[in-house]
Amino acid sequence: MTACSLVTIIVSVPFIIQFVFIEKNVRMQVESASPLVGFVIGAAKYLCMLYRKEDICNYIDRISEDWRNVRTKSDRVIMLRSSKYCRQLTRTCTVILYVGGVAYSISTPLLSGALLSSNITTRKPLLPCYSYAFDVRPSPNYEVVYVAQFACVIVCITFLMTACALTAKLVYHICGQCRIVRSLFENVINGDEQQDLSYNERWSYAVETHLRVLRFVKDVVSVLRGVCLVELLGCSTVACFLGLDAILNLQEDNTGGFIVFSLIFTSFILNLFVYCFISEQLTHQCAMIGEATYRIWYRLPSKKASEIILILAICNIPVKLTAGKISELSMNVFCDVFKATMVYLNVLRELLL
Repeated sequence: MTACSLVTIIVSVPFIIQFVFIEKNVRMQVESASPLVGFVIGAAKYLCMLYRKEDICNYIDRISEDWRNVRTKSDRVIMLRSSKYCRQLTRTCTVILYVGGVAYSISTPLLSGALLSSNITTRKPLLPCYSYAFDVRPSPNYEVVYVAQFACVIVCITFLMTACALTAKLVYHICGQCRIVRSLFENVINGDEQQDLSYNERWSYAVETHLRVLRFVKDVVSVLRGVCLVELLGCSTVACFLGLDAILNLQEDNTGGFIVFSLIFTSFILNLFVYCFISEQLTHQCAMIGEATYRIWYRLPSKKASEIILILAICNIPVKLTAGKISELSMNVFCDVFKATMVYLNVLRELLL
């Protein structure tokens, strides 16, 4: 991680100097804003995870413990199914985001003719770079800077995907545990698969497992607040600039640039959608526990039936991932953010064109 941080600093510092203090062309500043915001998002997510690394390690140990303590074959099937969904979702986001980042890093200098050009006066680096102290145009300076900037883009994407994969793993594990809790409450009446627990023992075990899952949910929501806040604010901002870059390339009949920026725009929107979708799944699975207990209340003894009131009261409180206690992540929030992004994109388009 030290090498990744060093590469990011080496590339980002000249980039920021050029963007803030040297570049005066508004059009160039707008085109440079999207990668700069992308770097900020990646660095912010990395710092959020680094700040809570001890908690994250404890949660990973908790997941390993849950896998070791699986009681029945059906519980293992539930956990395997949740893990499979998590892998499929993470794999899809990884492919789309890496394809977009690599396509941008390779196609941008190729489309401009800078990468293969022998005329050093027309060469431009992949990202804006403060070149008054270090001329990046002659070889091998240009190639070295290009490789460093390309590596920085890959590192930034890796930070983004690590945060997304971590969020998906934690939340989908909780969803699997919620399904197991539902089956435990159903087995209170129907009997345990192993038939080694009495009625009161089955009820106590189901309630204790539910409380354990609730504590884990509370801890996970707390540790992901910073990551979700960066995702909500950063992805909407960078998507706005990426959409504008795509429109500008389309008006200039630059089909290759339009495709690349459209792909990256789609990947960031998809990344935000994944966070909101995961949060929606978490809410749904936690609420389904209350529905499972409600279906068995009339078959319980009167003393046990009265205890379901507490379980239903807890399940009626919606559980969602929150963006720094500012906003909840849900599909409704995703739609609102997407519409706001399109509005700001249209404003920027009217100002520049």
